[in-house]
Amino acid sequence: MHAALDAPVFRVIDRGKYGVVCGVAFPLTLGARTATVTTSWHYAAAGDAPRLVTAYPTL
Repeated sequence: MHAALDAPVFRVIDRGKYGVVCGVAFPLTLGARTATVTTSWHYAAAGDAPRLVTAYPTL
């Protein structure tokens, strides 16, 4: 999902000792259909790689 790399973060949630969650939304086109896709990434600790928490299209 190269589009997610350039999309601005619209939400940051500090979960204290459970890490940080960042929300990103971007348009995705497949064939003739386009939808906004929202993803949420979890960073457990500083320096950790992000984990995809969820991704879903919205109308």
